[in-house]
Amino acid sequence: MIDRRWAKPTALAFSLSLSTLACSEETQAPQGCTPGVDCETPVEESPATTQPQDLQTCRLSRLFITTSDYTRGGLALLDRASGSSEVATEPNADQDSAPFEANCQALLLERSEGRLRFMQRNAPFATEKLVEFDPPGATGSYLSNPQKVVRRADGKLYVVLLQRNELLLLDPAAAPETPPTSIDLSPLHDARDLDGVVDANDAVAIGDRLYIALGRYHFDSSFTPRFLAGSVIAVVDMSSQSLVDMDAATPGIQGIDLQGENPWRGLRPNVEGSALWVGSTGRIGPQDGGIESIDLASGQSTGFVLREDQVGGEIQAFEPVNSERLWLVVDGKLQAWNPSSKTAIGEVLMQNVEGIYVIDNELYAWSRSGTGAGLRRFSLDEGVETTPNAAPWTFGTLPIYGVAAVP
Repeated sequence: MIDRRWAKPTALAFSLSLSTLACSEETQAPQGCTPGVDCETPVEESPATTQPQDLQTCRLSRLFITTSDYTRGGLALLDRASGSSEVATEPNADQDSAPFEANCQALLLERSEGRLRFMQRNAPFATEKLVEFDPPGATGSYLSNPQKVVRRADGKLYVVLLQRNELLLLDPAAAPETPPTSIDLSPLHDARDLDGVVDANDAVAIGDRLYIALGRYHFDSSFTPRFLAGSVIAVVDMSSQSLVDMDAATPGIQGIDLQGENPWRGLRPNVEGSALWVGSTGRIGPQDGGIESIDLASGQSTGFVLREDQVGGEIQAFEPVNSERLWLVVDGKLQAWNPSSKTAIGEVLMQNVEGIYVIDNELYAWSRSGTGAGLRRFSLDEGVETTPNAAPWTFGTLPIYGVAAVP
């Protein structure tokens, strides 16, 4: 995928780098960066499965898959039970498209075009409704740069925008031209972040609160990202549609200060439900990031659960399984780790991993390159491969870009 996180206008003027994405509540691809310094192919993850299920009564029996070669995009479907697949006859998606699901409907978030497609329930390759986020009459790519779709208990959808200081809330039942409501995120901007944008890139709903990762970075004259303001987690009360001040002793509205920087490697509740785990990558390359824990009761960071220097590489994705096991992608290698003992469990399952996705007790992982390129499936608890014929699924001529479960 193109790295949507570095899609600042200044960065785009410099270059476009290649990268990766997303599900039903959730995941994460890159734009311009400094080759050899901040460029890499980021790993995408499945969304945390914490959304209320009161309206989610359908069986998610298929995977909705986006493919891309960074210039054009395609769509595919995979039946989870039979393993059979169907590929759209023509590339028919934005080259930076993230699949999601909400209210028993497949969604396609087209990041470069700044829009959300509601796909037909009985024909997921066809569009039922299109909602635009970019300003009317505006031209260009990545003007809004939508990153994530999160479903609220009443079925309405939050949309996280990287390039604007607002969180959108739209009603799927409304007409396409109906403007969404919004929450202003600019109170969480810091003057040290020189481009004026809070850089919202991920979100997860837990209880009646929405937690939003804000990178708060800008690019210097050499197009290197700077995190002078410090990264934070914004908190929204979904019942009142307002920001929650997480530090009453400090003037203004405050988020949750993070010890790490660059929180774009995923947001996951821990298995006990007492904490939010945040994947903060820091600088790309140096081992200065990790998985940070936020105590949900106090609303404060309690430090790192697992650091990159403890696992010996860049943590690119993670998925908790239980208190003694979580899946990590470290420098493209998929392996289980024990977060308590800080030790690896078993062997590496897969190399060159660019995305992981979890549904029920299934762990899907995919690679875009190498002899094992394609999608593979493993059991979530033990990592036993269940890919039919022990060969990866592939979908047409374009590499896999994103995965989400749909009816």
